[in-house]
Amino acid sequence: MTLGELYNHPLPGTDAGTCYLCGRETAQGWAGPPSDAFTAWSSCGAGAVHCEFCRPLLKTNTFRFYSWLVLPGEQHLANAEGRGLLWRTLLNPPEGPWALYQTNAGQKQGWLGLAQAVNESRTTYRIAVDWLDSPIMMQAAYVAANAPVIDALRGAEVTKDSLKSGQWSMRDYQRAAGADLHGAYAQAYTQAGNPQWEVLVNAHYRTA
Repeated sequence: MTLGELYNHPLPGTDAGTCYLCGRETAQGWAGPPSDAFTAWSSCGAGAVHCEFCRPLLKTNTFRFYSWLVLPGEQHLANAEGRGLLWRTLLNPPEGPWALYQTNAGQKQGWLGLAQAVNESRTTYRIAVDWLDSPIMMQAAYVAANAPVIDALRGAEVTKDSLKSGQWSMRDYQRAAGADLHGAYAQAYTQAGNPQWEVLVNAHYRTA
């Protein structure tokens, strides 16, 4: 199943061909680029059209501007009203087909790496991001082992910058030490630079 088929809000065109985003053959595609400003050709494949299922993904700004979860027929945004969406999804992925995108800047079309196929598993799955050229393969076992570490360190007010970079400020180290989180600090230090770790740190959200 493609991402467009999962979202399932097709906008039929009149041009036949292969979709350069998802690879589908279609008789109802759209020839040419989706807009004059489209620059993400390096993420596209062979083809002369984008299909009726990919069209709404390209024409709906929320797919580029926000992090999101797509379930059959639905897009859920990680916006001001959806804080914690990514964290909850990573800790408890949905059943059935689904797709997750994480953006830091809201400028690139980083979700294109998911255009051809979506997740069917809760144990091994791909997350598209806008700071790498391809999706990140996530393991549920990795999330289970590392999410509590991130939660504890963030609870001690250790910054996400220290967690992601591995270059801890003295203040953050003192916060971890003051909370008796020496083991958590050691684990976090070894994971810095791991794309799975960065996804988790970016997504972390505390409700209390």
